[in-house]
Amino acid sequence: MTSLENTGTAVRIVYLDVSEAFDAVSHNFLTEKGTKCRLDRWTVRWVQNWLNSRAQGIVVSDTKSSWRPVTSGVSKGSVLRPIMFNVCFNHLDGRVQVC
Repeated sequence: MTSLENTGTAVRIVYLDVSEAFDAVSHNFLTEKGTKCRLDRWTVRWVQNWLNSRAQGIVVSDTKSSWRPVTSGVSKGSVLRPIMFNVCFNHLDGRVQVC
């Protein structure tokens, strides 16, 4: 980018922050994407089992909700989050155009 700018070429950069949108990606989509990216079936099954074993509940004052299964996203702080993020969005760089 710096060399283009030094030659007087216009440089436009668009930063996309899709990290919050990643929380809404369904577990089914993530495992399908893993299969399309040619992860072996045992790895896909392991990820699927890890994702499907999550549940969450909330507490407001002294009132507790029941536990509900989590059906989208990957836990923040998890080692798998950046890996699954890359698996999910690896196709975006192929559509970037350099003018």
